[in-house]
Amino acid sequence: MSLSGLWPCTARSVSRALLGSGAFYLQGSHPTWLNATGPFIPNWGNPSRRLSEIADPAGTIGLCDGRTNVFEIWALEQTDAWYNAEFGPAYLIGSPDTVYPAIGHIGKRHTGGFNATFCDGHASYVKKSTLGMWTMRAGD
Repeated sequence: MSLSGLWPCTARSVSRALLGSGAFYLQGSHPTWLNATGPFIPNWGNPSRRLSEIADPAGTIGLCDGRTNVFEIWALEQTDAWYNAEFGPAYLIGSPDTVYPAIGHIGKRHTGGFNATFCDGHASYVKKSTLGMWTMRAGD
């Protein structure tokens, strides 16, 4: 089953963000997170991934509240989890966001957290995400 039939919104929605699977920024000091791809492919006419490719659907964020004027997430550095892991400021587009270092592309509009739908279909309020919530790998 393709995920494309499960999610009615697009990556260009201002109120939601999809995690892309493109090349992550190379962070030499954090080699365990290199090539840790997410469940979605950026919305450039590419096919979606199959649910069977996601090792931990219940622990993998598929949709979330996105920051205004930010279309998608294609790197772990662009999530609040990067900051939460103490790797430095979350990225806004392609560089560290020193104005809002704890946010990145995430829209924390709900008392400092955000709503997320996970790849198994359940939704949850998330105050601080972890890096493993944004990857297809199990056990992160």
